[in-house]
Amino acid sequence: MTTATLEKTNQAAVPVKNERRTVIPEYKINQADEAFEILVYMPGVTQSNLDIQLEDQWMKITGAPETLDTNDLKPLHVEFTECNYECEFKIPNQIDREGITAKLENGVLRLGLPKAKEHKRRNITVNAS
Repeated sequence: MTTATLEKTNQAAVPVKNERRTVIPEYKINQADEAFEILVYMPGVTQSNLDIQLEDQWMKITGAPETLDTNDLKPLHVEFTECNYECEFKIPNQIDREGITAKLENGVLRLGLPKAKEHKRRNITVNAS
């Protein structure tokens, strides 16, 4: 098998660097009456390589995927590079900070941010006189 059969036509291989860049991961924010949900896409990140810190009104999320083992093979063509993830979210006062949950599954971090009791939607009963 020749090198030409492995490379894409009219594209050169990207040089591989030993250092990783840090990127903001893709995310999605959902809202319900009782809570917010943040989904953060972090492929390759495991629980041991994930850090979530909450300080004042800021939640900082950092993750580093495991390095892909290429068995000391030399790359011929690269269309993706391994990267670290980092993002911050400003957490509003209406969130119950003690109730925040996090679950990592298949490269997706699911954060549950319940609304504080005093900020949940409620109906007001109107009394007629």
